[in-house]
Amino acid sequence: MRTSPLAGGLVALAATSVLAGCGNFVTTDVRGIVGLTADASGRPVAVVAACGADLDQVSVVELLDRTTVSQETRNPVLVELTASAPPGERFEVSLTSPGSAWSVTGHFDPESQSAVVVNAASTRRDQVATPVQVSRAAYASVNADRVMVREGESWTRAEFDARACRPDTWPSVAGS
Repeated sequence: MRTSPLAGGLVALAATSVLAGCGNFVTTDVRGIVGLTADASGRPVAVVAACGADLDQVSVVELLDRTTVSQETRNPVLVELTASAPPGERFEVSLTSPGSAWSVTGHFDPESQSAVVVNAASTRRDQVATPVQVSRAAYASVNADRVMVREGESWTRAEFDARACRPDTWPSVAGS
């Protein structure tokens, strides 16, 4: 069975949370969730529910085809958006035109990648949100009323707003 890049990343995150070099205990706080939706023009927008975390950075990472590159090759960060302060408990940011509140490193062209992961993290604390992995094909079905979450699952915007900070209400991956 082939492991998805997101699943592998979450396993690595869990392992890192338990053990780090020299036996140090790492306590990455995983809170909130990142979703991907589209604005009225069809451009990608990250929707972030921080759920008490100080999330001030959103990044888009390209998922490389592991059949064509070595396992050691890191997935490249396409764009990293950093706010001078956490934008709030819930916020949205355009991944192609984020506005002046964000410092931008890199560039994201949604037509150029076959799959991406959108992450949110804190630059101040060891906090991250549950990322979203989206293929180009899955993104094609997104509109302002739909939000892609986790591994390309589709929730309505109302479901995202109601469930985001309540992981106990998230459907099983097979049930989304």
